Amino acid sequence: APDGSGAPDGGNKDGENGSGGNGGEENGGQGPGEQLPPTEPGYATDLAAGISLPVPKGWTGKSAPVGAGLTTGEHACPGGADKTCVRGGVFSAPAVALKLTGG
Repeated sequence: APDGSGAPDGGNKDGENGSGGNGGEENGGQGPGEQLPPTEPGYATDLAAGISLPVPKGWTGKSAPVGAGLTTGEHACPGGADKTCVRGGVFSAPAVALKLTGG
């Protein structure tokens, strides 16, 4: 997932509000004093792509300036209680952020 895409750390753990988080970066990857614009409750918003993903009940949603992410939540990884894993997730990012070009 690209930087700020809603990696599965932190954020809202109950899936009821998809706007809980800033992509794991202090200040959401923006300059000092800048904040993310408000997002709609229950959605994770990819501000660069201009899309919002609905957060299913029980999932975690994270909005970010570039990218958005949904995960099923964290659990202990098999064979390693010192690490956390997720069972599934969905992430968005605009093609330009992934350096994809046509043709």
